[in-house]
Amino acid sequence: METNLICENSNEQDLRKIIPLNKTDIAKLTGIDESTVYRKLQKLKLDTMFIFAEVSKGGIYNIYKINPNIFYRKDSKPEKSLVADFVVKGKTELSRL
Repeated sequence: METNLICENSNEQDLRKIIPLNKTDIAKLTGIDESTVYRKLQKLKLDTMFIFAEVSKGGIYNIYKINPNIFYRKDSKPEKSLVADFVVKGKTELSRL
């Protein structure tokens, strides 16, 4: 399975059964308050790329993905489409993708 969602059941092969984690879930798991989790997830960068990307599901439920340059399950390089969400506009060189 090629996904970089932060989820409860990361080994699940059926996309319909994946349980993504939102900021409330991440706050509970880490013991950090929700506002700090949200702020950190939005700002963490490595060089010129974000580490996390927020995905809105219907505008009411946000989930998170991790930059595949940070964590990727395959031995190959991640697809450019997986990396594109983490680009810092005007700062990331296209060769990094």
